[in-house]
Amino acid sequence: MSAQEANLARRQFARRLRELRITRGFKTARSLATALAIDENRYTRYERAEVEPDIGLIQRICEMLHLSPNELFGIGQETPARAKQPATSEFAEAGADYSTRSDADGRDSRARATWMLACAVAQLQSKANEQAGGKSSLTRLQQAARLFIDLERRPYAAVSELLLLPAVAGASAEEAQYIGRLVEELTEAAV
Repeated sequence: MSAQEANLARRQFARRLRELRITRGFKTARSLATALAIDENRYTRYERAEVEPDIGLIQRICEMLHLSPNELFGIGQETPARAKQPATSEFAEAGADYSTRSDADGRDSRARATWMLACAVAQLQSKANEQAGGKSSLTRLQQAARLFIDLERRPYAAVSELLLLPAVAGASAEEAQYIGRLVEELTEAAV
C-alpha cells in the first residue's frame, strides 16, 4: 500500500469512526473517550486522521459501539445511517432499530448477529466474574471469540446452551430483551 493509499484509508477510517460514534449515541468525542477510558486528546487524533488506534483499542471501540470490525472499517458497505444501535448503556435501549443487514442480500447479517450475541453473553459473564473477583477485557474478548466459534458451528444448540447460562438467566430486563433480539436476528439470518 502506498503512502497516499494509507493516508486515504486513515481519513476514511476517521470519518467513519466519527459518524458511527454519533449514530451510536456518543454525541461528543469526550463521551466515547471517557467510555473507552482513554484521554480525549488521544481519541480526537483518531477522528482527525492523525494516527490509528492499536488493535486492542479497535476491539474496545467495536465492543463499545456494538459493531464488528468489518463495520468499523466499512467492509460490506454498511452506512452509518443503518447503524442505529445505541451504545449509551451496556445494552441497547428498547425500541431501537436492531437491523444487522449490511447489504441488500444480508450476507454479513449472520456473522454480525453471531458476534454481537457472543459479545453480549461474554459481557454478562464478565460482569458476573468481576463480582467474583475476575478481570480483563481481553478475557472477555477471548470468551466472546469462543462463543462465536461455537455459535457458528452449531447455532441452534449453542443458543439453547447460552440461554441456560446463569449469567444470562440472571440478566436484567433490558439485558434479556437485548439478548432476545440478538437471538432472533441470528436465527433469522441462519435460515
